[in-house]
Amino acid sequence: MIEKGNQMLAQISDETVREGFRAAVCKNLDSARIDREYPGHFCITADGSSFGLKNTWPGLDSWQMAGAYLKLGETRQALGFFDFVKAAQREDGNVPFAVFPEEECRDPFSRTTGLSGMRYPDDIFTYDPGEGYEPKQWIGLYRHWVKEDPLAVLAAVSYIMTAYEIYETCKDKAWLENNLPSVLKAGEYIVGKMRDGLVTGCGFYMEMIPRKEFDGISQCYAYHAMEYLCSLCAATGRVKEEEKWRGRADALRKTFIERYWVNDHFGEYIHPQHGLVDLHGLTDVNFAAIAFGLADEGRSREVWKKIKAEPDFWWGGMPTQVVTRPYLVQEWELAEEVDFKTDRIKIYDMAAMGRVWYLDMVASAKMKDWDRIREGVRLVGKRGLEDGGYWYERYGMLMDGRAIGYGPYKYCEYAAILTRVVADNFDLFCGK
Repeated sequence: MIEKGNQMLAQISDETVREGFRAAVCKNLDSARIDREYPGHFCITADGSSFGLKNTWPGLDSWQMAGAYLKLGETRQALGFFDFVKAAQREDGNVPFAVFPEEECRDPFSRTTGLSGMRYPDDIFTYDPGEGYEPKQWIGLYRHWVKEDPLAVLAAVSYIMTAYEIYETCKDKAWLENNLPSVLKAGEYIVGKMRDGLVTGCGFYMEMIPRKEFDGISQCYAYHAMEYLCSLCAATGRVKEEEKWRGRADALRKTFIERYWVNDHFGEYIHPQHGLVDLHGLTDVNFAAIAFGLADEGRSREVWKKIKAEPDFWWGGMPTQVVTRPYLVQEWELAEEVDFKTDRIKIYDMAAMGRVWYLDMVASAKMKDWDRIREGVRLVGKRGLEDGGYWYERYGMLMDGRAIGYGPYKYCEYAAILTRVVADNFDLFCGK
C-alpha cells in the first residue's frame, strides 16, 4: 500500500470510513498506477479493464486521480502524467480529453464510432519520456462523438487545475516557470471558446444529455481555472498577466450571476433556443457556484438551505445526483442521433457521479457543514465496500428508492475523491 495512505489509515477512527479509504487507496489508486507507457502513467479503472491499459484520459477523472496521488505523497505520478499531457497540447492551447497509441487508430474503421471526432493524422504527436522508455507516437482526441460536442473545455480546465495542484504541493518555482506558458495557453483556449461573456462547449462533464450550449458547470469551472491562473501568475511575478486573468474571472462571475440566478437558486444551462433551462429540480450547478466562489455569501446561504432540504441528491444513499428530477428531461434536450449504433441511453449521465459528489463536498466545506462531509464519505465508503471495494462510474435513480450502479466497474473517480476529501478534512475522521 502507498506509505502515506497507510499512515493515514491508522488514524481514521470510523470503521466504514477507514475500510472505504483502504479500498480507495489500496485496491483502486495503487492498482491503477502502472507506469506502462511512460513514467506516471495510470489507468482510470483499477485494472484497466475499461478505457484501456495503454490510453490516457486527461479530463476530470485523471485530474482527480493526479490530485489524490499528490495528497498521498506520490508526486512523481502526477508530474509524469502532466508531462505526457503537455506533450499532447495543440498549438491552439487545447488539450485532448483522450490519448491513444497511434498504431491502434490507423485503420479508418476504428474511427467510425467513438473516435469519429478524431483528426487523423493531424493530431499525431511523439512523446519520448526517457528513463528507459522508447519514443512512441500517440494521437489525441479533441472532439466528442456526440454531435453537440460536449467536453470541449474539460481537458484544458483539468490541465490548469493539475498544474496548480502540483505547484501548491511542490512549491517548485523552476517547474512553474518552465510550464506556466503552456498552462496559460490552455487558459487562452478557454477564453477563445467564450461568446457573449459565457463559455460555450456544451456539457462540461455531461455527454447525454449534452446541455447545449452554455453549461452552468462550464462557467463555474472556467472561473475556477481563471482564479488558479491568477495565483500562478502572482507566484511568478507576472503582475500584468495576473490583472488580465482577474479581470476575465470577475467578468465571467458577473455574467454568470446575471444569467443563471433564479429567485433562490442557480439554473442548469442556457439553451440557444429555449433559454435558461431550470426543469430538473436542483442541480450540480448550485454546488459548483458555492464551491468555487461565484455565489456570494447571501446567495450561498439561500441555496444551501434548499440543498439541505432536498434528500434526492443522495438518492438511495449514494451521493451525489447531478439533478434531483432526472425524468423531467424534454425531447429537445436530447442529443442528436448519431450515424452508428450505441448502447448509451439518452439520459445516460443523469445519475450520481463522483464529479458531482466532489462539488458537493467542496461546497460543504465552504459552508462549514462538517456533518455532511462525514456522512458523505461514510456513505460512499459503504457503497464501495458493498460492491467489493470498488465503485461504478454512475449510480442511477430507480423508482423503488435504490441507486443502481452502471457504466464501468472499478472506475477510480469515487476512490480518488474519497481520498481527497478525507485528506482535505482529516481532522474530521481521525478522532481528534
